[in-house]
Amino acid sequence: MENASTATERPPLDSETLARVKEDLRSIKSTDPRLTEWERDFIKEQKERFKKWGDETYLSDKQIDIIHKIAERMKIEGEDRGE
Repeated sequence: MENASTATERPPLDSETLARVKEDLRSIKSTDPRLTEWERDFIKEQKERFKKWGDETYLSDKQIDIIHKIAERMKIEGEDRGE
């Protein structure tokens, strides 16, 4: 259990980042066969966290980058396939 001296305050995401992350997560289907098993699990977990915590969901910079990269790859691959 964390005490006051070890707990770190996690600031909420700024509104622009939050909007982009939510849009990216909506655009990625966690069942998409183009995703790796790790990516499917990661996206599913992030969606579940947003269901539970809503706009108060904390994401690290690395998690945000991964979500953006997956969404961008899905968009590019979808365009390549004519979707």
